[in-house]
Amino acid sequence: MQDFSFAGGEIKTVDTTTVNDVVDTQIVVGASAQSADMVMQWDPASAAQAAMIAAFKTRANKGFKVVWPDGANVKFYGTVGYTGAPGGGKQGVTTSPAKITMLGGLTIQSA
Repeated sequence: MQDFSFAGGEIKTVDTTTVNDVVDTQIVVGASAQSADMVMQWDPASAAQAAMIAAFKTRANKGFKVVWPDGANVKFYGTVGYTGAPGGGKQGVTTSPAKITMLGGLTIQSA
């Protein structure tokens, strides 16, 4: 993986104001669905990318773990969107986009 970013996870609230309240009230009830967008360095010989293509074709859910040099990591699980289609520009690295729609939230572990 070359680049990644997360989308979603916005906090959702509901109005709990009653007729007796002078100021509106609300409570947190959850968060919106999350997804991870990734840019892969295209490698048709990569076992990991082949597994992602297979998961996409069968709609299988897979777990992912991103590890930083200090050992901190983030884990997530979800439905894989990856066709393995290459792209890129002149004199650049050939890349391929991927998307994981998460089932649940992130698990974050510090170093």
